[in-house]
Amino acid sequence: MSPPRIDDIVIIGPGRVGQTLAALWLDAGLPVRVLAGRNPENVSHALRFLRGAVGRGGSVQMPLGVTELAAAVGSGRIVVLCVPDDALASLVGRLAQLPLELNEHIFVHTSGFHPVSLLAPLQERGAEVASMHPLAAIPNPADGMERVP
Repeated sequence: MSPPRIDDIVIIGPGRVGQTLAALWLDAGLPVRVLAGRNPENVSHALRFLRGAVGRGGSVQMPLGVTELAAAVGSGRIVVLCVPDDALASLVGRLAQLPLELNEHIFVHTSGFHPVSLLAPLQERGAEVASMHPLAAIPNPADGMERVP
């Protein structure tokens, strides 16, 4: 029996949680293809962190930095939303309006505050939805890499 296929991962939100999850997943060999955010400087900062924190023992394919939402979502099947709680509903609204087929996508939010039902507009478009919380305080990505189980 062959191992299950791990689909390409897109992380939207280049902050502490997004950087931490990207680093941990890249270190584990998972295909994080895109790290996206609205602010190019924040995306560049996150990619610099990843280049310094990941793959010290071998070669790791670094994600692309993307600022355009449709391009980000179109780059992978699993889309992890790592934005602040107060920005999540707005992001979901923008995602639900994208002129893309979403029925092959899985959207996951990392908020410890919002229920998964906040992603209902994406589910109505055919996407699978879920939520997960890292269950650790992440004051910065380096500490987050040590704290997230």
